[in-house]
Amino acid sequence: MMNKFFILLSILVLFCCSPKQRLNRLLKKHPELIRTQDTIITDTIITRSFYYDSTLKTNFFRDTIIIIKNNLTTKVHYNYNTDSLYITNDLKPDTIIKTITVPGKTIEVNKKENGLFMWFILCIIILLLIGLIKVIRK
Repeated sequence: MMNKFFILLSILVLFCCSPKQRLNRLLKKHPELIRTQDTIITDTIITRSFYYDSTLKTNFFRDTIIIIKNNLTTKVHYNYNTDSLYITNDLKPDTIIKTITVPGKTIEVNKKENGLFMWFILCIIILLLIGLIKVIRK
């Protein structure tokens, strides 16, 4: 009966708190462990070149116009022989770089050397020595 009680008690102790609950409790007691750190994300978009050509029959336009804005060149040209208007659009390739800053929280972890592991090794060595002494005396 007592053996079952200790097994049940040890199972309850092992599963009483999840690591998430323990971490939340620790952060409530020590809010200085939370640190705000921004993450910078750089995104690059490359646009392709584009060329568009069009022809119109007209008699009201008598000159050549070239409009250049950013990477787009628009050329409007009138041909006197055929009374045609030629419209050409040429878009040069471009690279757009966008940088986004995402705020985030991190937890500062300070690892200390735990002496428990050394005590565990020392106990194993002592137990091995005791077992070795018992084997030698027999």
